[in-house]
Amino acid sequence: MARSGKASGGARTAAVLAAAAAALLLLLLTTTTAPASAAKAHLMVPAYFDPTGNGATLWTQLTQTAQAGKVNVTAIMNPDNGPGKKSQSDYVSAMKKFRAAGGVLLGYVPTATGNKSPSWVVQRSANYVSWYDVDGIFLDELSTSNKKVSTYEQYASGIRALKSGIAIVGNPGTTIPASYLAVADTLMTFESSAAQFTGHGWQAPSWGASQPASRQACIAYSASESAVSTLVADAVSRRYGYVFFTSSGLPNPYANLGSSGFFAALVGALE
Repeated sequence: MARSGKASGGARTAAVLAAAAAALLLLLLTTTTAPASAAKAHLMVPAYFDPTGNGATLWTQLTQTAQAGKVNVTAIMNPDNGPGKKSQSDYVSAMKKFRAAGGVLLGYVPTATGNKSPSWVVQRSANYVSWYDVDGIFLDELSTSNKKVSTYEQYASGIRALKSGIAIVGNPGTTIPASYLAVADTLMTFESSAAQFTGHGWQAPSWGASQPASRQACIAYSASESAVSTLVADAVSRRYGYVFFTSSGLPNPYANLGSSGFFAALVGALE
């Protein structure tokens, strides 16, 4: 027997409830989004060690970390307080392997707080590009004076003419005026001890809050392995997109990757 087109009272109630449930499900599907993934920082390593002897092992470690793909790795090469006088075959081989593994390679150039001539800075940058095909230039010893911005703009203009898409990282090692954002893609606004980094008397630049995290980098040395996770969390909360922490200390905290197990702990905290 065919059913009547007119529903009974119980049927009407069930239909209303079903419609309400469907509407609620639709509302949830259209208004609920997946939680945002946690912000992450990437490695920027001052790899100031030759790719020979123990240094070869360290460069292999950086290359393997880049190859694993869990953490983005940028390494700063520094053969001789700059590119040196000529290309070196051991560097050519190691840097090629690092870049082939997905690593980003920067070449170190000192600027003496803007007292180096533009031609001096650009020539050394050109040597890095020609000899090692670097992805970017790391300008050290940045001035923090607005009076020097025009000098650094000349540096940057010359460097960017060397290679399409070349990156520039500037290192004043401390807070710097926002005017320098026009000079570099990333500014290293902290370079000191881990104790100072986690101290309450220091703050990241105020302009950092309105910029992508990729515009800032930090380095802290003399760190303990037990503090690695805290250091990474502090860096992310202060909007640092690139970090390097090491257990090594002065006078040369960049001669290695830290004590045994430290680098692995740092990579693990960044994954």
